[in-house]
Amino acid sequence: MSAAAVVGFVLPVVGLGTACGARSELDLPWSHGGGGAVPEDAGIDQDAPIDAPEDVPEDVPPDVPPECDSPDTTYIYVVTSELELLAFKPQSNGFESRGHLSCPASPGATPFSMAVDRTGVAYVVYNDGELFRVSTADAACEETLFVAKEPDDGFAQFGMGFAADQDGLGETLHVADINYTTVSKGLARIATETFELTYIGPFSQNPGNVLELTPTGMGPLWGYFFNEPGPGGTLVQINTETAAIEDAIPVTVGNNSSALAVAWWGGFFYIFTNNSSGGTSVTRFDPETQATSVVANTGLQVVGAGVSTCAPMTQ
Repeated sequence: MSAAAVVGFVLPVVGLGTACGARSELDLPWSHGGGGAVPEDAGIDQDAPIDAPEDVPEDVPPDVPPECDSPDTTYIYVVTSELELLAFKPQSNGFESRGHLSCPASPGATPFSMAVDRTGVAYVVYNDGELFRVSTADAACEETLFVAKEPDDGFAQFGMGFAADQDGLGETLHVADINYTTVSKGLARIATETFELTYIGPFSQNPGNVLELTPTGMGPLWGYFFNEPGPGGTLVQINTETAAIEDAIPVTVGNNSSALAVAWWGGFFYIFTNNSSGGTSVTRFDPETQATSVVANTGLQVVGAGVSTCAPMTQ
């Protein structure tokens, strides 16, 4: 976020503040065990390297669904305002280039948010509401049937994230309305077969106007709101049937004038926000200890992040 067969290319078929009260004892999808607290504000002075794809195969993490048979489906992917698609690997806190986006977007439109499904297909929405399918292997891009919405109708711009279905057999793309002048209209889902948007409802509690979404592996959908007004934000667990906010955790990362992207991986949240150099800082938040740590920087401006429901539950 910033202030079926596929024709034309081969897609990789692989594998509120404290308004909710104190952190609840819900079935949270993390327990990374051991290791102690992550040091707070552990700054990284240099940019994380951006490497070419590696030739040496990597192992699939041990605690992912059996259909996730490629490590490529377990990475965090990010898209930048410079139209670059990168894989971010939490194991090394490094970025790997996957290609330059050449989507058939309207003149002047740029990426706004993204999500990734468990086959390794990314869905990238641009700031004018156009939605594209993108290969995470090489950034090849194609149009979808999605019809951009009018601002007065809501969901003209939105944050995105897949979440595992309650039966554990599939996943659904969820989107959260973003409006920079008033509170979000809430949550909706998009069917990736027809690209129809179905409204679910308003959030039961709404700490801000701007938020991004992330799955937590096979766990529930979470989002990160920037506080409005003020610095920092709130991580929220979202009921995908009702849009009710079921848990909230305050986090002192970013501000409401920053670009924002968020992804969960291995029991930690990774929050991508602007840094003082005009690029992006990657902050890891540990929901068990509440500690934050800056683990990487890049000179590129990350505006969207996506991770699939194949993400491992532990590091």
